[in-house]
Amino acid sequence: MDKRIAIAALALAFAGGLMADEAAAPASHTAKAEAKAKAVSATAEAKPDMKAAKKLLDEGKFEEAAQAYQAIGTLNTKKAEGWRLNNLGLSYIKMNKPADAVKPLEDAVAADPKNATAWNNLGVAYENTQQADKALEAYRKALEAAKQGDQPSEKVSMNLRKLEIKQGVTPSAEAESGTAQAASGTAKP
Repeated sequence: MDKRIAIAALALAFAGGLMADEAAAPASHTAKAEAKAKAVSATAEAKPDMKAAKKLLDEGKFEEAAQAYQAIGTLNTKKAEGWRLNNLGLSYIKMNKPADAVKPLEDAVAADPKNATAWNNLGVAYENTQQADKALEAYRKALEAAKQGDQPSEKVSMNLRKLEIKQGVTPSAEAESGTAQAASGTAKP
């Protein structure tokens, strides 16, 4: 029995996946334990992780990235889940499917309201689905989250300013200060 299969068999035994006598059984039960261990091992290897999914996103393989983020399933911490959902939504935006991006991005900001990037991406999704009022609100919340979390805000400020101008609204002080910082080079990275 190869080492990974043996470890998986022991893990299953301790987790209750095998009967205690199967883990230490003679040859008659070993085949059953090995088959279960191989199945668990194959599932673990086939399930993508956040790094692999992010790599797909960075490589421009947006469809594959979206599938990978979906396959990962719900993560344990709100912050990690927020990032998974943000990146799923971003994958949809990059595929020019902003309507599909809205729900995961709304869920991302619900999971982690301090994630300025998710708020900004939600604004982009709203803007590209002709929901300008919601987009403005999302951009404003992105700026607020960025300030509270000492995160970069140049993109958010520019998105907010462009949309405000497009809507015939006088650019807000937040949008002006962020774009001024970006132009002068004083904005935080």
